[in-house]
Amino acid sequence: MDQIRRAYQQATEQPIENIETLWKAYDQFEMTLNKVTARKIIAERSQQYMLARAAAKTLKTKMEVIKQYQHLHDAENKDAEKDDNTKLLVT
Repeated sequence: MDQIRRAYQQATEQPIENIETLWKAYDQFEMTLNKVTARKIIAERSQQYMLARAAAKTLKTKMEVIKQYQHLHDAENKDAEKDDNTKLLVT
């Protein structure tokens, strides 16, 4: 049980996708063992979880912006390639 607990605790401190789902699973895991100690452990771990959740949301937002710029850049490159191909055909 301690190894599972440590794995959950380490995972819920990382800014990963679907961290909320992982946190709920961890909460349920602790509650099945002992409800009294589960409340104490979850309360102790919640600050690290909240920090990781905030970081995950920030990373997701930044990745979406990067993907948008990448998409625009790819479109510009395709347009430039078409122009180059047209020039080659004309000459």
